[in-house]
Amino acid sequence: MLAQILSAEPARKENLAKLNRFVVSVSGAVKNSNVIRSDKAFTLKSALQICGGLSENASPKKIDVFRFGPTGEFEVKRLQVPRDLNFKFQHRDMVVIRHNIYWSSRKEEAERVKRILAEEK
Repeated sequence: MLAQILSAEPARKENLAKLNRFVVSVSGAVKNSNVIRSDKAFTLKSALQICGGLSENASPKKIDVFRFGPTGEFEVKRLQVPRDLNFKFQHRDMVVIRHNIYWSSRKEEAERVKRILAEEK
């Protein structure tokens, strides 16, 4: 039994290494923040699908990708939906989808207008 476990260990490590070839963190205004692990590169579209899509208060024109360089420095790329859905992530990218800071006030204003119009009937 122990021999079987030990002989399977290198294959397990190899599979884990493949799975961790592309690790991308997605957070912010998505339905389910996630750390995505994959054996191949993937796009913004597939990352958003994995995370359940943008949340109701997301700002689709303000998606920041923090990409680390080989010496530790990083650059920020600004993406937009739908323009950049085919953008391919690299290992260790961090994605932050910003919230629309005006969303709640616009929603509240729309509800207030609906109430006023309903009262006038």
